[in-house]
Amino acid sequence: MKTIIEDIRQKIANNFYSNEEHIRLNIVLRLLEKLGWDIWNPKEVCAEFFVSPDEDKTKVDLALFVNNYSPSVFIEIKYLGKIFDKLSQIEKQLRNYNRDNTAIFSIITDGRVWRFYYSQTGGEFSQKCFKQLDLLKDDIEDIELHLLTFLSKTEIQNGAAEREASKYLTLSQKQKAMEDAIPQARRLIQEPPYPSLPEALINIIKESGITISIDEAIEYIKTTPIKRTDNIEQPNVENKVTEKSRPIQHYDNAEDFRFTKILLGRVEKDTSKSWNQLLRIAIKYSLDKGMTLDDLYNIINVNIKSGLFYEHGFRPIPDKNYSMQDVESTKAAINLKKLVQKSKLSLYVEFEWREKSPNAGKKGIIKINAI
Repeated sequence: MKTIIEDIRQKIANNFYSNEEHIRLNIVLRLLEKLGWDIWNPKEVCAEFFVSPDEDKTKVDLALFVNNYSPSVFIEIKYLGKIFDKLSQIEKQLRNYNRDNTAIFSIITDGRVWRFYYSQTGGEFSQKCFKQLDLLKDDIEDIELHLLTFLSKTEIQNGAAEREASKYLTLSQKQKAMEDAIPQARRLIQEPPYPSLPEALINIIKESGITISIDEAIEYIKTTPIKRTDNIEQPNVENKVTEKSRPIQHYDNAEDFRFTKILLGRVEKDTSKSWNQLLRIAIKYSLDKGMTLDDLYNIINVNIKSGLFYEHGFRPIPDKNYSMQDVESTKAAINLKKLVQKSKLSLYVEFEWREKSPNAGKKGIIKINAI
């Protein structure tokens, strides 16, 4: 499943899918087959299913059946990137599809975004959405877990998918946000600057516009079991979020950037708090100034390839049809300094070393051609 998701992700990023049939055949049916559905049996996976044959000719793009008498899932497929332009209209379509033949789940997808609705619960249809997946941005393990949980034939057939969806819909907004964020938080605590688990959870949720307290984060972590895709040792959640401040010294020409956290980073007018992303920004500006890939390779030591990629550490260079593979922080920072000097770009970075560094608590500044 992961290999298929990675392949689809790469093809989405490189604009392989140009119409709804591409989405239906090359993404949706491909995933459904992997999830246990017999896509060659129209009694099980029915395209252009008439939802009310006695009343009108309204058809849903795909209907999935685990028995011979009622649909289990309706899937409405849209052109890539066109879901949110007319989301309320599409939701009304699905609401109408479910009036006579109510499926357990209804799904809206453009191949990249998958919105899951628990059709059989009460209330406005828009409020029945219990999960949204983004095949381009979400973690592949999370995508795999939720597709298996809510869309595998076995889980729908044995009722587990419906039970899980029902439980998910009863969660509060904060609980939903914490459930979505906890896998990423558990991964972040394994990476510099090694935040505590409550701190990581709070910061991730804050990015979605929701605020939770440290007590709420700790209580949620204490009462939430680790899922099978999150087999990471959980730290002591009683760790304090903030540490006692240490004396601060400034370093303008540091060469060791392990265990650093960027407080403020800027190349020209673009900002980031990631060494690798700052390097990508510098590459973008260097290309804008007329540099070629050969020129870049003569200055910096990183992997760059043509196309938009999101796997194996590759991420796209902003506004360019190139991707750069992540490197460790010291290598990224040193390459960044070399490139901005050669390209005569402005660079300003404030950073600090975190607790695992011999320089823990100290701050550094890199300032090149910056006011």
